Amino acid sequence: MQLGDRGRDVLLWQKFLIAHGHPLPLHGPDGGYGAETANATRGYQQTQGLQQTGNADGPTLAAARTDGFVLPKSAPIDTAHAGMEKWPPVPTDLSAPSVDDQQERFGPLKWVAAPEPGNPEAIRITNNFEADKIRLVTVPAIAGLLDGPKDGKVEWNKLAEAQFVGLWRAWGKRACWIAP
Repeated sequence: MQLGDRGRDVLLWQKFLIAHGHPLPLHGPDGGYGAETANATRGYQQTQGLQQTGNADGPTLAAARTDGFVLPKSAPIDTAHAGMEKWPPVPTDLSAPSVDDQQERFGPLKWVAAPEPGNPEAIRITNNFEADKIRLVTVPAIAGLLDGPKDGKVEWNKLAEAQFVGLWRAWGKRACWIAP
């Protein structure tokens, strides 16, 4: 991507830049690759030790992928694993953890039913589970997904934060998904 480009890919790139500390204060994420986006791209390139071209070129996008950025049409065709669609095999001894196992791992969640109009299954948490265990985690790749949070932030149990972020980072490095 370079000066003059417009469209969804540019918009996703702009959102990525903002999420990584390279703001676009004049125009924000508008889908147009102008001087502001080029300058923010240079800032990202500088933090990555890349040549500061201002273009979202191959080396820049490769570095961005390690930070979770994926363009909708940029995922390479994986010819190395052709014919291995069923690999790895699904484990046969896989079972869901019990409630006791989950609470041992992540802490007890105490709640009472609190039905509301339009949400008869609503609950109210009666202990400090959310305050003690849940935090906002930023995953830039989620910001580019259809119906994903625009800022890439999701609530997640802090005990599993590293695994969650690592999973998205690994998927991004291997281009395992294509954003809609």
